[in-house]
Amino acid sequence: MHGRRHLAKTTLAAAALIAAVTTAFLTYLLRYAGHQREGADLDASLLGLNSQQAQNAAGIARVLIVVVSLISVLLLIGILRRRQGARFAAIGVFGMLAIVVGSVAWTGLSAHPPAPNALYGLACGVVDALIAGLLLAPATADDFDEAEHERQWLRTRGVPLSREQGDNGARPRGA
Repeated sequence: MHGRRHLAKTTLAAAALIAAVTTAFLTYLLRYAGHQREGADLDASLLGLNSQQAQNAAGIARVLIVVVSLISVLLLIGILRRRQGARFAAIGVFGMLAIVVGSVAWTGLSAHPPAPNALYGLACGVVDALIAGLLLAPATADDFDEAEHERQWLRTRGVPLSREQGDNGARPRGA
């Protein structure tokens, strides 16, 4: 029994999109951390927030971005290792993000005038939905099932698995 050396195209595409979305959010966070964009006071007043409340809300948003990004990195590692638990968690996380981010972006697009980052948010929501869809694809499910079957087959024969190779369904140590 030989381990599969390459990820399925759908698995690889989902992993690449997760990396891209996570990188985009972290870049956005680093670029605008501590900066208040023009019109932020107007946006805050429209929401019924004073300046201090708006700063608090922005701080909470930054923390949420960091937390979601860390979760995304952990899920990405699990997906690259073809772990079913990571796949199922990523389907839930990115499916929920697609719903939340997409609906918030849609609300921003419906505003008069439209929110400046609403199209960016809508694009992120669509990519999140695409990630969930790719992880639900039969080719991805088969890829993860095959990797798990390979790990089980090797474990039942007492073959020690290396961290780099065995956990992703590749060849056992010394083979």
